[in-house]
Amino acid sequence: MENFKFFTDRTPLTPGEIQAHKNFSKVLEQYKNIPVKFYKTGWFKAGLATVTVAATGTILFFATGPNKNNDDKQLAKTVTSPAPYHDETPCVKSPAPVLDVPAVNFTVNAGRDTVLMYETGSVLVYKANSLKNQDGSNVSGNVVIRYREFHNPVEIFASGIPMKYDSAGVDWHLKSAGMIEITAHQNGKPVFIAPEKPIDIKMKSDCTDGEYNVYFLDTNKRNWGFEGVDKTIAENKPDKNSKPVNPGKPPHTKEEIAKMKVDTVKIRKELASFLPAKPVAADPKAFTFTLDVLENEFPELKTYGNTRFEVIDKNRVFNAQMFNTEWEDIALKQVVAGSRYEMTLTRGNVKKVFDVMPVLEGKDLKLAQEQYSKKYKEYQNKFDSRVKEEKQKIAKEKEKLAQWEKLAAENHRIYNENLQVMNTTTASTDRFMNSTQQMVTRAFQVSKFGYWNCDNPR
Repeated sequence: MENFKFFTDRTPLTPGEIQAHKNFSKVLEQYKNIPVKFYKTGWFKAGLATVTVAATGTILFFATGPNKNNDDKQLAKTVTSPAPYHDETPCVKSPAPVLDVPAVNFTVNAGRDTVLMYETGSVLVYKANSLKNQDGSNVSGNVVIRYREFHNPVEIFASGIPMKYDSAGVDWHLKSAGMIEITAHQNGKPVFIAPEKPIDIKMKSDCTDGEYNVYFLDTNKRNWGFEGVDKTIAENKPDKNSKPVNPGKPPHTKEEIAKMKVDTVKIRKELASFLPAKPVAADPKAFTFTLDVLENEFPELKTYGNTRFEVIDKNRVFNAQMFNTEWEDIALKQVVAGSRYEMTLTRGNVKKVFDVMPVLEGKDLKLAQEQYSKKYKEYQNKFDSRVKEEKQKIAKEKEKLAQWEKLAAENHRIYNENLQVMNTTTASTDRFMNSTQQMVTRAFQVSKFGYWNCDNPR
């Protein structure tokens, strides 16, 4: 008997201690029937004797909002601590504080949109001005958001969170796919969530059974209240060897866009039919004549009324005898619409070909010039419009390239942030990252602070 020690003066248990540990065998039996998921690792199998509780953790959070003086992302060290205020008759009381999951404190500016990342990879999305004081006024300045998660039976049991659900007088027990506790305080006083601005929770879970009910623990009534259904998002676990997502090949490179110019020559060719012929005054020293021209053959000549034709005689072969000859046929062929034509004179076997151009005199010339000014203005408007279109096309290509570069940069930023998170996570996070089980994200909103549970009653 020398290897044994007996204690005969042990302090008797108080009625409160007895009540807190009442029916432990039933609790233990429930624990044995609940499948262990998250912690099927060496950490869990080593036994509870090797469990250590981390007092601090490193959490990445970044914020965006109107305050431009703050960096968009920061590394902050959180401090675990009990809640700064206490319920005198707590509904939740840990029977084994040494095993209880520690909470982490996020310090946020109440007036800024902020995204918080918990060590498991869960994400909390806080919207600016979402918090109220007890008197209903908006909270300003820095606020501490206290957060923790529970994922396996040991954590749930050690937390002292009741898992009994009373519905219509029938007792149910909940099978959790993940629970959270979230509170917030400022200067030691609790603050509250504005009902119209709930906090988005995207909790990591290895329970892939589909949608679960969402419950909130009413600590006054000591019962869970149904709040809705979560949304499950399947996902692949982060890969430390992954690469940034490539947005694909850009529509045009910078070099290609730099070479893009507005081709005015091409545009003028496209609009050639709209370019009016400039009226030309008759040369009194040149040979001129009139012809009966069919309007349907040369509609451009109709515009200028009494058009005369002046011979373009660079070789000086046209003479007055041409007018005294009775020609059997005279034909016009358009060379440049409205400004140059080819005239062919035929008599028997004799054929003479001359270049001619339409000319005007006196009042006809003045009227033609006015009409020309009007038509040329219309043509110029068409030309300017086409040039503008081409410039807009080039500008659009530049914008597409800028958007592509922005997307590529954003993909690299997200990749680097995820890599930084993975490189700075605690050992607890590594267990999630290295887990061979499929992970999902369970998304829901919390409109009040306290305990929330993704669960199914059994």
